[in-house]
Amino acid sequence: METALLEGFLTYLSVERGRAANTVISYERDLRKFSAFLQNETKGFISFEKGEIINFIGLLRNENYTSSAGILSLKN
Repeated sequence: METALLEGFLTYLSVERGRAANTVISYERDLRKFSAFLQNETKGFISFEKGEIINFIGLLRNENYTSSAGILSLKN
């Protein structure tokens, strides 16, 4: 299920929003990292809550994450 959601979103970014291939790849990398994080928290894309997002952003900060999409998400 989560793979289908991810692939659908990436297709949306590429086809509907016209995002560049590198942007889509960056989003994919970040979302896969988030998915792995959620699995460790026994959550999924459907069932996560605000607390998991905050914890994930904290993890990224601790790792000095430098993905361009990651940096954008940390600023908001």
